[in-house]
Amino acid sequence: MDLELANFSEGTITPGTSLPNLGWDVLYEANQIPESATPAWTQVNLNPDTETAAGGIFTMAETLPVINGPYYTSSDANISNTTGFTIQARLKVITTTNSTGLDCILGVELGAGQPWGYLYFTQTNIQINEGVVTPATYTMDTTDDFHIYHFTVKNSVCRAYVDGIYRITATLNNIAGSGTLAEFGTFASGAYEHQWDYVYFSAGGAFAP
Repeated sequence: MDLELANFSEGTITPGTSLPNLGWDVLYEANQIPESATPAWTQVNLNPDTETAAGGIFTMAETLPVINGPYYTSSDANISNTTGFTIQARLKVITTTNSTGLDCILGVELGAGQPWGYLYFTQTNIQINEGVVTPATYTMDTTDDFHIYHFTVKNSVCRAYVDGIYRITATLNNIAGSGTLAEFGTFASGAYEHQWDYVYFSAGGAFAP
């Protein structure tokens, strides 16, 4: 779905306002499933789930217990903590394994399963809590509507914004120099449903919205 979104300077969502040009490297608009998009995303953890793309919304859902739900990666050799990284998504969490399940993810990975920076979503909050000195949590209802989540990493600092407003920060333990993968999806171990309107990322810096 094309953006009709955010007045980021005021932290409000104003229909019809254009997204600031951050020099996005990849724009996934959810007009097709990620594997069929251009460029295509790679599905990891090929456990059974339901994937649909309709009306510019990508829905991923599972009603049966799974070991690890699927997530999607896009490779970019230019990802560097020195330069910084920005990923943004508009999404709605419908349900997670339980109310506190860390099922839904958005972030960047060094490759071979080594996390660099992840933003996790439950039904009641967002969290930066993996590979960090002190976990950070912002309490909110992620199920009430679509929200714009903007996540940046530079050097050892991760920051998360919701609907254009800065909310939480955390410091990474591991500040390896370069990475390979932008990611979104789920690490669910049970039933879940999430709806994604778009996912954008840039390896050109850690940009505030």
